[in-house]
Amino acid sequence: MSVFNKVLLVLSFFGMWISHIISEDNLIVLGYFLILSFGIIHGANDLKLLKKNNKIDNVGNFKKQVWFLVTYIASILFFSVCFYFFPFIGFMIFMILSAYHFGEQHLSFKVYHSPKWYLLAFRFFYGLLILSILLFFHQEEVSKIILNITGFEAKGMLFSYVLLSAIAFTVLFYFLSKKYLSADFSVLFEVFLLLVFSLLFKFSPLIWGFSLYFILWHSLPSIKTQSEFIYGNFTYLTFIKYLKSGLLIWLLSIVSFILYFYLMHDNSMLETILFSFIAAITFPHVFTIFNIFQKKTE
Repeated sequence: MSVFNKVLLVLSFFGMWISHIISEDNLIVLGYFLILSFGIIHGANDLKLLKKNNKIDNVGNFKKQVWFLVTYIASILFFSVCFYFFPFIGFMIFMILSAYHFGEQHLSFKVYHSPKWYLLAFRFFYGLLILSILLFFHQEEVSKIILNITGFEAKGMLFSYVLLSAIAFTVLFYFLSKKYLSADFSVLFEVFLLLVFSLLFKFSPLIWGFSLYFILWHSLPSIKTQSEFIYGNFTYLTFIKYLKSGLLIWLLSIVSFILYFYLMHDNSMLETILFSFIAAITFPHVFTIFNIFQKKTE
């Protein structure tokens, strides 16, 4: 186990511990803070990644830089419009993309990158398994969020079916992808992590449990991966450079969220509003990271 993963495990258990000594309201506030800080900023360098991936320097290719910026913003607006007019379809697309994105990042150093369809399926169902564990332990709250967004009432049995299906297909595609697994992949460690996530989700409020997973096991590893891609390695100095580089985009995102929140005029739907906002900005980020990993395949 790497030092990085050991630190994440210690922080995970620390997060579970403080969930028993801090009030639920304070945990939720802290969870929102983590999501809106590290959670948002881990996608704030997408344009820098796109430029690096397409070998566009800061001096030349001004038209291409503008094109990437316009395309990126347009994709956010497009998904926002789709989410507004076709909420159920938008929600399903978001869940599918998020499941793949979580699985892709989680397995980034454990599965060799290849366009094989069953490897793509393995990443998707692994990510879906993590999400379905979270949904299973917070069925009532998640059902309300889904109902507020889509108008669809998710029944309790649906969460059980999704969880069982995710387990079955993850195991199936694990065996199909076995020859592509790197030396870093350990079945015992992955099962142990899934148990840790299960405990985290079960004994924490929805927002706190999600924020701990999202920050510790997705955003920070993603920042590490992105820093290595942009700067060649991941150190304290490159971490600071990464944060500084994404600061402006992060600030614009936070201002956009605040405006969106006040335009909704319904403080009781904060979780729904946050979910919708994250869904909109996730859309282009998923494809940016997908292209980065595909570049490694070539």
